[in-house]
Amino acid sequence: MGAALRWHVNDAAVRRHCDWPGLDDAWLAAAGADGSLHWIDGGRDGASADERVALALDRATLVLRGRWLHTRNGRPQGLISRCLPARAGAADLEPAAIAALLARAGPHAARTWQRASVGTADAALAQRLQLAAGAPLLCLRQLRHAADGRPIESRDAVWCAESAHLLMELWR
Repeated sequence: MGAALRWHVNDAAVRRHCDWPGLDDAWLAAAGADGSLHWIDGGRDGASADERVALALDRATLVLRGRWLHTRNGRPQGLISRCLPARAGAADLEPAAIAALLARAGPHAARTWQRASVGTADAALAQRLQLAAGAPLLCLRQLRHAADGRPIESRDAVWCAESAHLLMELWR
């Protein structure tokens, strides 16, 4: 049996109840265009230990990292981050250029793994999302791979649990 996650459903009645984003390029572009994604920060930096493991990087590799706040009706709904290994020349990019680059579609992925889990908001995240510390969160981690199997991008998101619904389509 196979399974697919569908982030956008054409049926308007279902969309009203399940219209929360995944981490796919189409959703990121649409949310950027409609003004619901707000750039927080980002730039070129050394990879964290978690990013080094996920992307199979050595300690010297720099990454491009960005964070956005997703809002609905002016209320924070989630925090999204992207991380890509920096290519040659990235050291010369200005922060505005890095923000523009990360706002576009990522490198073509031949395969993507996504994990959903439950977490709680620490004090800093609770403040950013206007929640109480310890509030429940839906946490998504996506790891995108090139055709040769090499990991090429990591995407993470945390969503306010009250606004998150997971819709799955199963087939044989």
